[in-house]
Amino acid sequence: MKNEPLILQELSVKKMPGLPHGLEKYTGFKPNLNIVAGPNASGKSSTAVLIQKMIWQRETDGISAFGRFLLGKDNWTIRVDGTSVRSERNGVPAALPDLPPPESYHRYIFALHQLVMADEQDAAKHIARLTVGGYDLESACQQLEYKDEIKRKTSAEFKAFRETREKVRRVSQQQLSLKKEEEKLTGLQQQLEQSKKADKLRTLFEKLIDFLHADYAYASSKRVFETYPAVLEKFTGEETERISGLDKEIAEAESKILDAKRVKETSQRILDDLTIPASGIDQAMLDTLANHVGKGEDLEREIRNNRRLQEEAEARMMRALADVDPDMDTGAWKGLQLQHIQQLDRFLRDAHAVYSQKQFLETEIRLLEQDLETDLFPEKVKLQDAIKILSSWLEENQSRKPVPIAWLIAAGILAFLNIPLTVYAGWWGLAGIAVIASMLAYALLIHKRQHTGLREKDYEKTGVDLPEAWTVDKVAEHFNRLTDSLQQVAWHEKLHQQISLRSTELESLTPRLEKLEQQRRLLADVIGTVPGLALENLKNETSLAYFVEKVKLWQEAHTAFHILKTQGEGMQQDLENILQVIHQTCEPYHNNRVDSVSGAKALVRNLEEQEQKRKNAVQELSRQQGRMDEYARLIEIKSRQRWDVYQKLDIAVDDRDTLNQLSGNLDAYRKARKDFREKELLMVEKRESVKRHALFGEYGEAIFDLDMDEANEKLSDYAHEAGMVESLHQEISGIETRIGHTMQGEELESSLSEEERALDGLQGLYEKNLSSVTGSIVAKFIRKETEEMNRPEVFHRANRLFGKVTHGRYSLRMHDRDNVAFFAYDHAMDSSLMLNELSTGTRIQLLLAVRLAFIESMEQGVSLPLLVDELLANSDDVRAEAIMDALTGISREGRQVFYFTAQADEVHKWTSFLEDQSNVSHKVFYLRGQANEETIESRSAPDLSALRMELLQVPDPAQMTHGEYGRRLVVTPFRLLTDTAEQLHLWYLVEDTGLLYHCLQRNITRWGQLAQFMKGGGIIAGMDAERQNFFEHQVDILNYFLELYRIGRARPIDRDVLEQSDAVSETFIDTVTDKLYEHGRDPAKLIDSLRSGEIARFRQHTTDALEAYLTEEGYLDDREPLVLEEIRIRLQAYVSGKKPDEAEAWAFLERTLGGDVS
Repeated sequence: MKNEPLILQELSVKKMPGLPHGLEKYTGFKPNLNIVAGPNASGKSSTAVLIQKMIWQRETDGISAFGRFLLGKDNWTIRVDGTSVRSERNGVPAALPDLPPPESYHRYIFALHQLVMADEQDAAKHIARLTVGGYDLESACQQLEYKDEIKRKTSAEFKAFRETREKVRRVSQQQLSLKKEEEKLTGLQQQLEQSKKADKLRTLFEKLIDFLHADYAYASSKRVFETYPAVLEKFTGEETERISGLDKEIAEAESKILDAKRVKETSQRILDDLTIPASGIDQAMLDTLANHVGKGEDLEREIRNNRRLQEEAEARMMRALADVDPDMDTGAWKGLQLQHIQQLDRFLRDAHAVYSQKQFLETEIRLLEQDLETDLFPEKVKLQDAIKILSSWLEENQSRKPVPIAWLIAAGILAFLNIPLTVYAGWWGLAGIAVIASMLAYALLIHKRQHTGLREKDYEKTGVDLPEAWTVDKVAEHFNRLTDSLQQVAWHEKLHQQISLRSTELESLTPRLEKLEQQRRLLADVIGTVPGLALENLKNETSLAYFVEKVKLWQEAHTAFHILKTQGEGMQQDLENILQVIHQTCEPYHNNRVDSVSGAKALVRNLEEQEQKRKNAVQELSRQQGRMDEYARLIEIKSRQRWDVYQKLDIAVDDRDTLNQLSGNLDAYRKARKDFREKELLMVEKRESVKRHALFGEYGEAIFDLDMDEANEKLSDYAHEAGMVESLHQEISGIETRIGHTMQGEELESSLSEEERALDGLQGLYEKNLSSVTGSIVAKFIRKETEEMNRPEVFHRANRLFGKVTHGRYSLRMHDRDNVAFFAYDHAMDSSLMLNELSTGTRIQLLLAVRLAFIESMEQGVSLPLLVDELLANSDDVRAEAIMDALTGISREGRQVFYFTAQADEVHKWTSFLEDQSNVSHKVFYLRGQANEETIESRSAPDLSALRMELLQVPDPAQMTHGEYGRRLVVTPFRLLTDTAEQLHLWYLVEDTGLLYHCLQRNITRWGQLAQFMKGGGIIAGMDAERQNFFEHQVDILNYFLELYRIGRARPIDRDVLEQSDAVSETFIDTVTDKLYEHGRDPAKLIDSLRSGEIARFRQHTTDALEAYLTEEGYLDDREPLVLEEIRIRLQAYVSGKKPDEAEAWAFLERTLGGDVS
């Protein structure tokens, strides 16, 4: 039955060793292939280790994570919280079934160095045992020492025989030479004893001389030390600065008190100047007054509007009356009947239209008659003949060449055609004649005059005025005048025609005018007495309708006026009532009469302002009194601390001279004290060293009475005598050794025995060779017989996998003649190849197949994910494609594969390869690398890629502001109660985005890293000693703030802390952990809930033990927390006078504590 694959779908890492802040959540893992990419220390290896630890549920200390899996149709979840691991199937607690043994977890990790270098001996031996039915022939041969080789003269046994025989000969010769050396031994031993004692005396006096030197230095140092006053022993060096700081804080507090007093005096003066009672005015009364004022303002606006409307109505009445007759009695107008106004309107429109048309026609006729000129012009025919003759004359006299006949014909035709145009088009026609005249004039100027006399006579016959002279210029000028006259004649003809037309239209209006007069008389009878209407002019013609209209307007205005007047009187009375109420309410605070809304509004506004001033003043008095009390307490505290400093030093209070003198001598005193103590210790040590000497008893304490010269003299004598010890000792030792061996008489006997044993060894070697060769022959026969029989399924599986990933080119073979190993059979080349003869890509494919087959032999029902680490590193395209093809083939079989890499080119190779693999689901995950990952122990060779000193790819700030860059980096917030300054992200510390960028490129993200890097002599562009000092001072300020802030405040804990306390048993650990997280991991709240009995059966003494542990470990602090104002005052004193200045320090703290990335 095929194993079900265990598919990881989702992984959430809250924290684990090396990743205190965890990793971003993994979602959407694919069933086939998942590529996890990121720089070194970004969490890749930690992710791989976590997957294995979650599956086998082992070694989970310090881990908090959650995983979601799919096994068949069941949904599995695994939750890790320290040593507690919970696994559930479809929401019900259960354990993952059929897992391989935990010892085999490392076989699911595929690393390049393992596949390239490993020989897979374990897997090969396992398959070899299965091949022969479970028997390990190789191990059996090794245990029985069956071999096919015979040990000959080079064997150890034969070599031992030769050595023992030579030893027997050498010992016999040595015994003869030792007898001559016995006589010298006694004298040499006496000389040696004397030299040894002299050597000991030499060391005694060397120690004495060392003591004398140390004693002299001690006495000199003591004299210097005793010149300083004893009080300096209590002086730490911080007293002067401490006194100055306390004085400054006291002075600042006193100044703050004076400021508060001045503010109080100002507030009191404000209260004294108010006219309202000291207890103030009820806000409800002020609201009521404001409401009355608002109503009064509304009434005033309505009254003003009413008056305006009255005035408008009265004005309309007067206008209507004025338009008819200002002196007319309007009494009868009030009952005048106007039911027939529609008939009057129609009559008015008809009369107006007819009479308007009559006036228009009469006016137009009058204007046309005025346009007629009284000047007399020649007859039109004569003018046309004269113009024609002059045109011919000009044509004949203006050119040597005859004017083309076509020109003359065209000009004549145009002139003739232009005559009607002039009559009907007016000036446009005259303009056309002018153009024609100009053309002819030009033609005549270039034409030679011919027949001029004939033309002049013909012109005189027309009777038209003659030109001034018969020259071209004069004739042309006269020609133009004639054309103008011709146009005037045509214009007069047109005017006569229009006058005749309008006269006809005017006569047609007479019947309509007579009909209108009849209608007027009928309307006058119906309406009543109205002004007379006449048809002489338009105004009289419409006077009846005009009169009726004005009466109607007067009636409407008269009615509206009286209604508005009544309304206005009522509103005025309401306003006076409201003002009376306001006056009565405000009378206790105001003596003047309230007679207007504006006055009432001003009065209410004044009362509101005074009440607000009173409230502000009272609040300010209370606030300033509080500040004075607070600063008075601070002065008392600081004064007591100041007195303590002087009391500790036994100095009169304010004796700054003595204090400064002590401070000035402190460094010299400390140096003298250190030197004195060092010299004293050295002297005592040297004295004790002399006393501990073995020969000190011969001299006793009297030896310390010797001076330096006497000690040096004795040392010189004993040193000369002691110089013979070594040579005497060596000579005596050599003689005694040789004599001892000879006297014992055992070496020769021993040598003979060894020779006998060597002969027995040769006999045993013969028998062993015989057994080994025989056993080897039998084992070879069994191996040969079973080599092709009973091949195990695991080997066939490896062979099928190998053939599949190599597309059928290779098959797997195995032999175990000498050492169990694999080799490949190349079907294309028809040859067998050992591992070292294969290409790297093919070798990796073979070992992948063998490893996977070995894994499948261990699995019983569940296929676990493979974790692959940078198999494509330094691969060419062919090898890389072979590896990728093998892994995708494995994933197609149903097993989930995770590929981890820090190389961008590997990701590119994968994505390019997977574009053509439509049947392989895959996804790429990128890690940012914000957490520091610890090294994972492994028995395999270390991955040296982690030591590459390459610059990381981090976002370039370019033109981004500091805040924008922080958002781009996704900076983690700083935790006040748990984080240390070393964990502070550099964005909070470094405002120069360029310097920050250079740090991040080196994977230096935290202050602790940067400090260690600079301490080790590291160099970063933009970083110098001044900036480093600046950052160190900022970190000092942060540490001081954290020290103050954490006083009396509990630090968050987690399940690990509860387990380490040993106060919470396994029975309660889950319940207590849940309760802890309900309270936001606050241990103080957890203790309170336990004491209040929120967890049943949890005993009081257990709560006490847990509280004691948390207090001892620093998670609980029973001190009173400092208020923020006290922290601010202390910080201000700490920062004052330092670099960075106060503004820079506050900006840094606000940015850090607030986590402000903006």
